[in-house]
Amino acid sequence: MQARDLEKRFCERGYSNRSIKRAYWRAKKTDRASSLHRTRTNKTTDNQVRCILDYNSRSHEIRQILEQHWPVLQVDETLNGMIPSRPAIAYRRNRNLKDLLVRSHYETEEPYLFGSKGPKNGCSPCGKCLACSNILRTDMFRNSSCTKSYEIRQKINCVTKGVVYVAQCPCELLYVGMTTRELRRRVREHILDINAAANETNLQSLKTLPRHFKLKHNSDATLLKFIGIDHVPVGIRGGQWKKLVAQRETRWIFRLDTLVPHGLNEMCYETYQPGPSRDYF
Repeated sequence: MQARDLEKRFCERGYSNRSIKRAYWRAKKTDRASSLHRTRTNKTTDNQVRCILDYNSRSHEIRQILEQHWPVLQVDETLNGMIPSRPAIAYRRNRNLKDLLVRSHYETEEPYLFGSKGPKNGCSPCGKCLACSNILRTDMFRNSSCTKSYEIRQKINCVTKGVVYVAQCPCELLYVGMTTRELRRRVREHILDINAAANETNLQSLKTLPRHFKLKHNSDATLLKFIGIDHVPVGIRGGQWKKLVAQRETRWIFRLDTLVPHGLNEMCYETYQPGPSRDYF
């Protein structure tokens, strides 16, 4: 009964009756004990060279070229004995429409040099831009009261995008900010704002950091140091990336306790929604 059902399924899949009957009688003549016994095949070493190519409609032309010109190499007096027999042509499946349109969300990590421990986590300047003098090289940071330290779990430098950073003031006050652009661009904006605040008389029009440095540190921007503490990478399909970075900034503002008067943050993402006329990011 089971054999009849199996024969019917093979017929539905397009197998000919002749091949099905031949397989049926071959299986019927085989001993049951020998069918259940696993036979081990002796693996032989094959030194033949194989040329593996992607299959396409013109693959036969490569085979013809090898068959025509390979004997010329073998009869050469210099190459005789060094050239093996004609390589065997093997084909692998070419990329189809599915391979071109669909990709996995799981990505392998970037390879690193043999013998090393891979890229070290932490914040570091790139050494090639104007913002490097204001960015610290460190793998940890502390909260505003210096009672707890945190480890930087990503590799962040001047050109990293989607960064939550900490600005350290000489009077030990902290400011937490974020940017979806390169970190160096946001750092340079803070430095230029502090330098421009030196000639500003209306303190209410100044932002948090420029106003503080004008009142406490004579608008000396070299005293301000930055640390990239968290990195939010962009997903494959994008999504609400800017919102995620802003939410991560809010989390660090409350975790490090940087709101006034303990720090220099006057607002966070939960209390301030940027309008279309202001580039908050």
